[in-house]
Amino acid sequence: MRFEIGKIQTVVGTGEGGYAGDGGPATRALIGEAYGCDFDTEGNLYICDGRNHTIRRIDKNSGIITTVAGSGRQGYSGDGGPATEATLNNLYSLQVDTNGDIYIVDRLNAAMRKVDAATGVITT
Repeated sequence: MRFEIGKIQTVVGTGEGGYAGDGGPATRALIGEAYGCDFDTEGNLYICDGRNHTIRRIDKNSGIITTVAGSGRQGYSGDGGPATEATLNNLYSLQVDTNGDIYIVDRLNAAMRKVDAATGVITT
């Protein structure tokens, strides 16, 4: 991803809602409702895809989008397991710390979830 000062550009999504495109260019991916985003220390972009109950990552160098948390199903499960298998519920925002750990506001579960960058494990 390259950003130019004073220029508006699309970095993720097509303008059509949905959930598709993992493993491909972020500009061709479908997302639900993006409620928030943050960058890690390497410049990768993380999107809080609230409607799809997922956190998606756009690689800074390749522009490829992947899901890093949430199975895409609404619910509350997965503590202690892989973040991509967890169910989340209407995500609201996220923050990535300097270690790459992701803190997620799991709004309708009234919980703060954490994805450990080293292990990919989610906890509450």
